Parts: sequence; structure tokens; C-alpha cells
Amino acid sequence: MLPTDNGCAEIVNRNSGQCLSIYGNSAGPAPLVQYPCFGGANQQWYYTGGTSNLGGTTGKLWSRSNGLVADVAGESASPGAWIDVWYSTGHNNQYFTFTNAIG
Repeated sequence: MLPTDNGCAEIVNRNSGQCLSIYGNSAGPAPLVQYPCFGGANQQWYYTGGTSNLGGTTGKLWSRSNGLVADVAGESASPGAWIDVWYSTGHNNQYFTFTNAIG
């Protein structure tokens, strides 16, 4: 996570160097994609949480551009499940655990 301003950060893929982005800078529910970092609000995230979980921190990612949260679509537990932004529901599919990268 790279800090921007107002408590936001960009989430940058270590392999590609691209940012977690809302597809098409949508104002409503939309898929998440990686896209070259350019500092747009659709690439900036607030993190709320703080629950320690197996050495990491579990919480929600809130989009700066539309106020929606990162969400595993359909509450799926399957590998390869779609990730999007959706209205905050409090369900477990909207909580993510952050740990230090290895290597």
C-alpha cells in the first residue's frame, strides 16, 4: 500500500506494478481490475479495521471515488471468484486480511 492523502492509499500489485482500480471509474457497483497507477480516486482506498488475525490485520477497503467496499461477489469461497465493489453489508466477504509480503 502506498499512501496518497486524506488517509488513502494505492494498492500496488508487486508483480505488475499496477494499481487496484475500479473498472471504468464507475460510480456504482463494478468489477475491480489492475491498471497502470495514475493517482485517480478510483485507485485510492481507505482501510478500516484493526482486528489482528494470524499476524495480519483484517478490515474493509473503501473506495475513495464511490464510497463502496471491496467485495467477493456472491459471497463465494471458490478460487478465482470475482472481486468487485459493492454496498457495505457487514458480511464476511467484504473483509480482507493484510500481512507483510514475503520476499
